Amino acid sequence: MTQRNQYVHGYDQREQDRLISQADHWRAMIVQHTPLHAGERLLEVGCGAGAVLGVLGKAYPEAALHGIDIEPAQIAAAEAHLAAIGVKAEVKVAAAGQLPWADGSFDHVFFMWMLEHLTEHDSVLREARRVLKPGGTVHITETDYNFVTHPPSADFAFLMEAWRKHFTGRGDALLARKLGPLLLRAGFANVKIGFSGFHNYAGEANEALFGMANYHADYVEPEIEAIAAEQLVNVQKLRRGVEWLRALADQPDASISGTVYRATATA
Repeated sequence: MTQRNQYVHGYDQREQDRLISQADHWRAMIVQHTPLHAGERLLEVGCGAGAVLGVLGKAYPEAALHGIDIEPAQIAAAEAHLAAIGVKAEVKVAAAGQLPWADGSFDHVFFMWMLEHLTEHDSVLREARRVLKPGGTVHITETDYNFVTHPPSADFAFLMEAWRKHFTGRGDALLARKLGPLLLRAGFANVKIGFSGFHNYAGEANEALFGMANYHADYVEPEIEAIAAEQLVNVQKLRRGVEWLRALADQPDASISGTVYRATATA
């Protein structure tokens, strides 16, 4: 991140483990939408625990991977994770708005669930464009935390509204909706916004609904106490929303749907 504003999820071991599980959850999407060729250089901005770099490194072992994060604990975790899985990548502590590389250093710059955690985006995207080679590609993945469930739940709706408010002063939970204008303003060309929606339902193979519902519950639940305190809302009502989500797969006609925004543009 560029500013040292409070990262919603924190930097403890629980969060680092969650980031690794999260990248595995989205592994197919990451690889499919980020094709790399031998010798190409990719920079992940906000690489956290190195989870996405690990996925890309396994899929494209001949690419040259780099990552930065402003938090030293994340970089230490990334170094340990990448070494453990045998992926070679250079990771370092740096700010997204002051990248320590010369102009035109990379073929690709990658952001995943990262820009939403910033309160200022223009300088970060301009810096990403600076370090890209002419014609190089920026890849951005975001969501807007507006998920649809069947059956609907007032407790879950209350939980997610509180979650979006939790970003206030820490980022922008609806950042995904602004990606096109932001990229154009930063000077990018060939801006394309695509969607990788998900729809998981009761009875689907491999317990997909159970996995998706718990994936979302896992990043919200650790923040319940903080949300209740800062918004002066009933913590038990928030907990009911999490419990309802975790039990969603037990309902016979249940489903959950959402939209993942995938943006690309060229320098």
